Amino acid sequence: MGLNLSIKRPGEILGTVKLKDGTSHQNIDVYIPGSITITQTDVNGNYVLLNVPAGEYQLKFSKADYKDIICSNIIVNSNQNTPVPPLILKKNQEAALYGTITGKITDGRNFLAGALILIYGNEHITITDSDGNYCLGNILPGQYKLQIYKQGFKTKTLDIMVTAGKTTTINDISLVKGI
Repeated sequence: MGLNLSIKRPGEILGTVKLKDGTSHQNIDVYIPGSITITQTDVNGNYVLLNVPAGEYQLKFSKADYKDIICSNIIVNSNQNTPVPPLILKKNQEAALYGTITGKITDGRNFLAGALILIYGNEHITITDSDGNYCLGNILPGQYKLQIYKQGFKTKTLDIMVTAGKTTTINDISLVKGI
């Protein structure tokens, strides 16, 4: 009698999300709330979330000054692509009530792509682009702890104040190699 070991491979979630006003569709955050599974759209608004375990998920689509969209009941099967119908983000008419955090992450010399930026204890999350830039939008005013994480580097935590209708820019955040 042979032993049957079946390994469940993760799946992928893919689709397109665009901005209603037709500006650049690049760098729209696409993520599973409550996790660090995140990606950003390319210049055409296309995205792929890789290595998603089989299960049922919500997806959140977010960009500063646009209304977030949450899609529910997304079923991922092992070793399969899960397409999500195309979506359009509309301008947030209440954007003046929220603040934005932007900046650049480096290792002291080079830009760090793919660093995870999140507001501690909050659902706001993004990743840096290929030039180390990040943008977290639609944040209620207040005092927050901003965490920056990249595998192979020490996590950095900063205190930050968010003001309604304003952009807080924190450039020159340098991560140090280590665990």
